[in-house]
Amino acid sequence: MKYIYILILTQVFLSMSACQSDETKNQTNARSLFINYEVRYLEDEKELRGLAYFKQGDSIRTAVSKDFSNVTFQSSAMKKQNLGARGSRYILNRKGSYSSNLDFSYNNNEGIPINYDLSMPAVDAFSIKEGKIQKSKGATIVWNGKALDASQSLVLMFTDKDNQSSSISIKGPSQVSKVFIPSSDLSRLTLGEGQLYMVKKQVLKTQEQNQRVFSIVEYYTSAIDINVVD
Repeated sequence: MKYIYILILTQVFLSMSACQSDETKNQTNARSLFINYEVRYLEDEKELRGLAYFKQGDSIRTAVSKDFSNVTFQSSAMKKQNLGARGSRYILNRKGSYSSNLDFSYNNNEGIPINYDLSMPAVDAFSIKEGKIQKSKGATIVWNGKALDASQSLVLMFTDKDNQSSSISIKGPSQVSKVFIPSSDLSRLTLGEGQLYMVKKQVLKTQEQNQRVFSIVEYYTSAIDINVVD
């Protein structure tokens, strides 16, 4: 918001104007800032994408898009994109290996850097215990890396030889780096050879004073060959 200052000839009106300006500024600063941070990594393509959206208002329904300076992801400058009536967003695409350090930052209205520390361990590799998925008995998925915490989940994406797809979602937390899929969840799978890849997902909501942050991280693994038996 831009303010228009009018020159007042008397000291009384100067004082009144200053008080009104301070009051308006305090009201503006008190409005909530809604921030969305999104991260997606594709293991096959070695492609990382970071997105940032900012909105400010009295509620998420009435908030409008807001721009900030020096918006960064992993210490690299993000490019501003105009979304028309929806406002703007900031984006960064890069090729390379995955790092669990996924920090975002921007400069607030006073030019002070505001950092958001975001991290999610990768799924380095995974496999099917005993080498096959048995629909009548279930299957165990094992992966390298940390167990799931309460903010994380796995989406198992199955594709059969006819390119028909199905998925199973598993919510954390898990005690160890493996999960058992009961036979009831495997009923839609087609018998025979196919492929499986996983999406590890993390969703967090945080609030500090008037800043509310919603963040999503998604890690798409490479696919492995599978064999579904009865």
